[in-house]
Amino acid sequence: MTHRSLSPSTRKLLPYILILIFMPLLGCNLLDRITNRDPEPETISLEDALQVTPLDSRPTVMEEMGPPDAFVLKFMELEGQVVRWETWSYFDFTTQFEFVDGELLWTVELEEVPDGSIFAHWYDPAIFQPDMSSGDITELLFEQDLLEIDLASLDLEGSLVLAGDQILLGFENDQLVYVETLILSPDPEGLPLAELGSVTEMEGQLADPSPGSILLQDDFESETPQADPAFEEGFMEYGHIDGEGLLTTQYIQAVMMAYYETPIAKDFVLAVDIRPLGFVKGAKAGVMFRSESPNIESDYYYIISVMPSDQQIRFEAWYEDEFAVWEYQEIPEDLIPKNGIYQMKVDCQGDSIRVYLSDQLAAEFSNTLIPDPGYFGLTIVSSRIPETAAFGNLLIIDHP
Repeated sequence: MTHRSLSPSTRKLLPYILILIFMPLLGCNLLDRITNRDPEPETISLEDALQVTPLDSRPTVMEEMGPPDAFVLKFMELEGQVVRWETWSYFDFTTQFEFVDGELLWTVELEEVPDGSIFAHWYDPAIFQPDMSSGDITELLFEQDLLEIDLASLDLEGSLVLAGDQILLGFENDQLVYVETLILSPDPEGLPLAELGSVTEMEGQLADPSPGSILLQDDFESETPQADPAFEEGFMEYGHIDGEGLLTTQYIQAVMMAYYETPIAKDFVLAVDIRPLGFVKGAKAGVMFRSESPNIESDYYYIISVMPSDQQIRFEAWYEDEFAVWEYQEIPEDLIPKNGIYQMKVDCQGDSIRVYLSDQLAAEFSNTLIPDPGYFGLTIVSSRIPETAAFGNLLIIDHP
């Protein structure tokens, strides 16, 4: 792979571009060696899981494959303990590894990136710890002029972002909670930063283009509206971690759901980020709407889901004790997100249902089966257990 260097002016602008990206996001033998265990995990309780000393697979990955081309770290508190969630990406091997406290959970297949992409190999994930302050990071990265952004003006009191050379760091109450390194890819004509877009374009993406009144907004923090799990433990789990709603299914090939008590709506625009965590073929995660009631007793509802491994958008209708509608459309290749986060928007008006990914039309469906207003929810279905999807930045507005 041929690497290109960046001009001084481009590197000077890079931290500002990274801030615009951060805010809306705020081999078999090798695998056997890394895991050293059966491929199918046993289903255990959360309390038991927290007592198990994890097998640290990261040194083996580092020894076999070298430093990751890009990585994401999240430090999340779970049952009073700080959990370290890591994603390591190797684009030359088209493979991504997901770890929790060093233990390998699964791998994800990645797309290749253009020749000439620049990887931030000089950053080591191991040097970042959850007790680090912004001062510690400034001292650690002393060779860089870090751009500092206080997010208090965005009603994120106590939140701070530092951006440097292909790196973003997030803090809450001056404690490190998020680290991400990014690659730089040229466009076909050889210009740098093609993957990132222009600053003007990104500012437009950050603006809210929807003029309708807000029906529901959930940023998946403890003080925001919470969805209620429809089934008891043993079938599913639902909870909030680090600004995401995590919905886990413990039941194969059944819709597990979490309902909202309000609002009730017929025509609306819904936006949500969906991050499937290592989905296998047949797994899907999405949103439920026009549901007869805010619980599992509903006689009817619609579901729109993304199916990452199948590269499909699925539309289904539950009606009279069966799935009366089961349709899908292929996701256009250029709309499959490289970072694994599906920024989905559902525009529902009358019989028309349009689905957008990253604000681009991805699928259209039409159905007259359920004409009435109804409730909303989050859904997941899988062909293995357990399986988890993370939801973020849910917004539902009246149809303009």
